[in-house]
Amino acid sequence: MSNQIYHIPVLLNEVIKEVPKLNQGIYVDGTFGSGGHSRAILSIISKKSKLFAFDIDADALANEIKDSRFTLINANFKFIRYYLNYFDALPADFILADLGLSSHHLETDERGFSFMSDVTLDMRMHQDQEITAKEILNNYSEEELINIFKNFGNVSFSVSLARDIIEKRKIKTIETSSDLNEIALKYIPKGKEFKNLAKIYQALRIAVNNEVENLKMFIEESYQSLSPGGKLCVITFNSLEDQILKSELRKKINNQLDENWLKGDKNERWSKIYKISPTPEEVITNNRSRSAKMYVAIKNNNKV
Repeated sequence: MSNQIYHIPVLLNEVIKEVPKLNQGIYVDGTFGSGGHSRAILSIISKKSKLFAFDIDADALANEIKDSRFTLINANFKFIRYYLNYFDALPADFILADLGLSSHHLETDERGFSFMSDVTLDMRMHQDQEITAKEILNNYSEEELINIFKNFGNVSFSVSLARDIIEKRKIKTIETSSDLNEIALKYIPKGKEFKNLAKIYQALRIAVNNEVENLKMFIEESYQSLSPGGKLCVITFNSLEDQILKSELRKKINNQLDENWLKGDKNERWSKIYKISPTPEEVITNNRSRSAKMYVAIKNNNKV
């Protein structure tokens, strides 16, 4: 699986335009995957600069880039400040995260992410963790399941789905995507199967991997890791990620929300915040980019 391209990186040209050109910069790719963004960054930064990449999935290690400026860390991106400090690489000048699920995860059956083939419901980004989608579906309470489907997937029939899951698991363990799809499809109008199943599986994946809290911690640790004027770029793919990002970027230095900052242009922590969408040309050539947005935040000169 060496150097396997899991997917075409989204907003690649836009990311490159945001990368600062420094004589001796510290750059971070928080979601390495197959390394598409990292390779592009390495192609434009100076010989004295360093790029640190993070990926919690051990499969990504097979794609490690052979470059003296590059370090790949098999860890969750929420630990960015810890590892940059360990490598004596603080502060950072540029931090990137692409929150999308890679094609590798969807197309590798044993990882259990896809609803389009009959797979065991796993969904773990890190194979050593205990909680799987199967564990959640067969052991969580009705209230917990409702909250997962409603809050993480915006599933309109969360209550009915959760109750039906509780009843079905009394008879038979819910083990595969086919088991879950059979339950869910009863509540989905014909022609809307793909969109609604995607929401259900997204909700389970987020719960399995604790993605909400990890993203919140990543944003805070990125702020603490950046130099004044340093840049944070986060690529989102759904409304929940957008909501979390906007909320976290609104926080003041004292960790309270900045109620006066509504449009997202600047606040006490960030001197400038803006959003970039894919071009119509990219949407045509790379279907994954349709729902993508990149939020860019430039750190203020305040002392942390």
